[in-house]
Amino acid sequence: GCLEAVPGLARTQDILLESGQLLYELDRHEEAIPRLQQVVRMAPDTPAAADAASVLLRSLQARRDWAGLAETAEMLLAIEGFDSPELRGDVAAARERASFHLIEAQHVRIEDWQGAAEAFQAFSEQFPDSDLADRALYNAIVFYYKAGRTGTASHLAKVLRRKFPHSPYINRLQL
Repeated sequence: GCLEAVPGLARTQDILLESGQLLYELDRHEEAIPRLQQVVRMAPDTPAAADAASVLLRSLQARRDWAGLAETAEMLLAIEGFDSPELRGDVAAARERASFHLIEAQHVRIEDWQGAAEAFQAFSEQFPDSDLADRALYNAIVFYYKAGRTGTASHLAKVLRRKFPHSPYINRLQL
């Protein structure tokens, strides 16, 4: 790969990774994140890049930076050569969690019930295999009710029962 072509690149990547990991462990995420991103961009097909990506995702999650986590996950999934199947699964799961939490941050906190309902419904459709899909659909139902859209909420309750017959959220429905 490109590490052999540029002398010192592997060492630079290792130093940035070590400093990023140390900063992460010290809860200095603001400083760790750019270093870890640089490690991945330098040579995405290396074990150091995979390690950096893993720490990077944890750091963004620790900061509860859902927008940054979603953006970083998208960036990682788009990088050619960054294709460890296990890590891609972790990145995709992080993107899902970030997308879910972004809905809470963007709509629920400001009591935008209609926006929250639509966003949770879209999440359940965009990520139907996510372990959060049934929770998102349940949240959509709750927020459609809060927004006065009882017909839509009732319809989605039927969808929840059909798509997720074993969901713990079915028992919470009061229909």
